[in-house]
Amino acid sequence: MGQRSSREARDKPSFNGVRMTQALGTRLGLTESKASIILEESASDLMKSKDPEIRAAVSLSSRVDKDVKMATEKLIEKNKILAKALQTSKHVNDLLLAREEEEMEKIDKLSRDILEKEAIKYHLDVEHEEEAPCEVYEEKVLRCYLDHAGDPFKCRSVVEEYAECGKRLTVQ
Repeated sequence: MGQRSSREARDKPSFNGVRMTQALGTRLGLTESKASIILEESASDLMKSKDPEIRAAVSLSSRVDKDVKMATEKLIEKNKILAKALQTSKHVNDLLLAREEEEMEKIDKLSRDILEKEAIKYHLDVEHEEEAPCEVYEEKVLRCYLDHAGDPFKCRSVVEEYAECGKRLTVQ
């Protein structure tokens, strides 16, 4: 029997989108008898009631419903605005990524051109060079620094040889 009455309350039409329950009536400050009257009557009949508490409860629920609808509409509008902003942001991001890719290709081409010009200038075959001209001296300097980590001045002669190799390359 308890299930039937709760099902009947669920099946009763709501007024202004708010379904009146015993708990809502209590929260609105209605006595149990007035809350049960609201549960039994339709919204239009309740507004005709001579009891000011019942009319006030119906009116309050109507205002709450309007406020909820307005707040919901505002949130939906904000959601639409944010969705459009996100879509615009994604579009701008895609454009920026495409532009970055184009710029990177230009930079790569320019760096290859500069490398080729420098290689021609110093008569170097960049693609086929197996060992850098001063690589042997560079390895000696690194090995010396590792061996004499506490006293790097012992590597002075090796560093001078490395520097001389570099000077010879720039003079050529």
